[in-house]
Amino acid sequence: MDGALNDMAPPPKHLAGPIASRLKVLANLNIAERRVPQDGRIKITLRRPTGGFAGIDAADAVW
Repeated sequence: MDGALNDMAPPPKHLAGPIASRLKVLANLNIAERRVPQDGRIKITLRRPTGGFAGIDAADAVW
């Protein structure tokens, strides 16, 4: 990655649950647990030879 951040429009609120569930599955977290903080990692494969990891922290939040 080049380190640049790009602004994007946020996803619609009705997709918050499905997006959170998908990220939990990718990070091997328990999708049924919503009250206990969880920590996981997702391995990212980029077009460049160097890969990376994304840290996923799941905690209870109010939408």
